[in-house]
Amino acid sequence: MNYTRTPLNLMGCAARVLGQVSLWMGTLFAISWSVLFAMMARHLWAFRGSSAGLWLPFEPPLIGLALAVLGLTVAPLGRQPIAVSAVAGFVLNGLALTLALALLCGCLG
Repeated sequence: MNYTRTPLNLMGCAARVLGQVSLWMGTLFAISWSVLFAMMARHLWAFRGSSAGLWLPFEPPLIGLALAVLGLTVAPLGRQPIAVSAVAGFVLNGLALTLALALLCGCLG
């Protein structure tokens, strides 16, 4: 195999750690928020008239998105050509945030 590896420096390690944390947070939230969304959306019509509605917290996916963005901004400083885990974490946290906001706004009909 003939390939070159870029040596990891402190910023490269930080980019990888931030990307991995964002990826794992996104995986956890996307799976659990999807299941909870499916369970709560089914019974959403029952809580339309009352003041206490059903909602998912949207702060944890925002934290995961912030970590992914931070990992993507640190990656060029560490001479990392691509930050795959940060991009995947960005997508998964975005999915969880979309589900939480859809349930919060009542965009289901």
